[in-house]
Amino acid sequence: MKNNTIYLEVTREKNSLKIGIRKKPDFSLEPSIDPYEIKEVSMKTIGRVEKYCVETVDFLNKEEKKGRDHSGISKRLKQMGDMLCDELLTSNIKEKLTNTDAEYLILRIDDRMVHIPWELIRLDHEFLCQRFNMGRLVKTRQKITESDHQSMSVPLNMWILANPSRDLPSADLEADRILQVTDAVNLQDGTMVNASLDSSDIMLDGIKSKIKNSDFVHFAGHADYSPHNSVQSGWKLADSTFTAHDIDKMAGSSKMPVLVFSNACQSARTEEWHPENDSFGMANAFLRAGVKYYIGSFWEIMDTPSSLFACEFYTHFFSGKTIGESVRQARLMLIEEYGHAFIGWTSYLLYGDPRFRCCDRRKTENEDKKQVKLESTVQDVIRTRSSSDTTTSHRLLSSQSNPKWISVFLLIAVLASAVILGYTYMTKDFELKNAKFKIMTTDKEKQRNDKLIDSINKTFSTSHKTPSDNLNPARSLTIAIVHDPFQPKAGIVSSEIKNEIKDKYPNIKFVERQELNTLLEEANLALALPSEDKLQLNILHSKLILKLKVDKSDIEVQLLDTENMENIFHAVGKLERDKKMPRNILENLLKTLESRS
Repeated sequence: MKNNTIYLEVTREKNSLKIGIRKKPDFSLEPSIDPYEIKEVSMKTIGRVEKYCVETVDFLNKEEKKGRDHSGISKRLKQMGDMLCDELLTSNIKEKLTNTDAEYLILRIDDRMVHIPWELIRLDHEFLCQRFNMGRLVKTRQKITESDHQSMSVPLNMWILANPSRDLPSADLEADRILQVTDAVNLQDGTMVNASLDSSDIMLDGIKSKIKNSDFVHFAGHADYSPHNSVQSGWKLADSTFTAHDIDKMAGSSKMPVLVFSNACQSARTEEWHPENDSFGMANAFLRAGVKYYIGSFWEIMDTPSSLFACEFYTHFFSGKTIGESVRQARLMLIEEYGHAFIGWTSYLLYGDPRFRCCDRRKTENEDKKQVKLESTVQDVIRTRSSSDTTTSHRLLSSQSNPKWISVFLLIAVLASAVILGYTYMTKDFELKNAKFKIMTTDKEKQRNDKLIDSINKTFSTSHKTPSDNLNPARSLTIAIVHDPFQPKAGIVSSEIKNEIKDKYPNIKFVERQELNTLLEEANLALALPSEDKLQLNILHSKLILKLKVDKSDIEVQLLDTENMENIFHAVGKLERDKKMPRNILENLLKTLESRS
């Protein structure tokens, strides 16, 4: 059996680390004896390591808030990884990690070492989490709750809590995209995932109820981390916070989810766990309450890359890959999209065995092999039928004397037709659902903006102001450009289109859809707060929506009228060199705008 998993075990005892590494075949029995090494580490050295890690995380948080991803940040992260490698690993363990062919690395650490970012140890110019499918298993002195997860069965119940604080529009987009992923999975395998979504209207009791009745929980929003009072760390809601203390009170009352993915800033950051009654952050609280797998982040994460990471993770996870491999594939995708200098891919960590799968796809894989074999058989028959007339006549004469062969041939033909018809139906059905999703998403954006504008209008009217004095309708043509934040190339094309239109039609004004959402959210918040200052709004309604979709070298452009959502322009094509929009599409778009400008 292949040695696919390697274990790195670390225990802290006074002034030393007991550290061992071993490799064993998956699902084999535990060995009777395990070797380990003792690395003498003084308290001064441990203190220096801990201090440097905290300083580095604080530095990364500060720089990520500024939206920077330059080489200086990456250099600081690499320095920390090199330091951790030299201070925590022996030369023997370094050699074994370097030379192993294992795919999975399981960290078995005690509760006094959880605050160290082991995943970011840098060995041979590569972080451990970059090379291995990693997961943490923690030995703790804390009281924990055992939760029964064996009853989990298809369809899996997934609950998504998105943007409950009402100030993160990108979280709404993330939730919609995850629902699109689950829809695609259900189209392929039947109803495998029952996904539901909640946002700003949910209260604390509702959160607790949803968590307890879900197999998987995904949170997309803001989170608070308090190093000095970590039990108050938690998910930010509209008017309160769902804290680690709230999770502690849930423990033991009923079953907990198998997986919690907390896609929020510092949602996995923690201090050393002490044997006390309260938890140390969200990760510790969920794990103590009985959650088996927890995904979170070390530091601040940027909105679009974090959403992209989550969608990529679920795409792999629901396709049957292990949870550890799904996390690693999502990391590699961010590297491919944003480059090594971008550090967002290093922020995530996984608590739990990385070899866990949400479903067993072995049966599906066997069925796929059978289908391939069937299609191969049909192709052989077709090739045989198209051979020479002499061979064909011979086959027909043989078939007349062998009725059994005719039955087999007809059966194969029927099965082949069923496969083709089934594939055609699924493809068309997926296209229809995908088109419906796009229309619903666009309409949802429009309804959301209209609702926010209506709220602002009502506020002004109650304060004896006329809305038109503050909320100016567009005196000229206004266009809202909408593109998927998960498609970086679309942003480049969007800028090109804006520049071209501005040059030819200076009177046309542009509204970025995401920026408009944020502005309206802030305006509503400002109106709700007591202030002596007069709020002055100068925003534009969009009369047209320009939708862009860029997939590799393919581009699709749509122009919609916001009054009736009529599609007044639609074109598809291939990007030119340097990711430029096809000239013929751009010129036709300009001609369409000419009659309306």
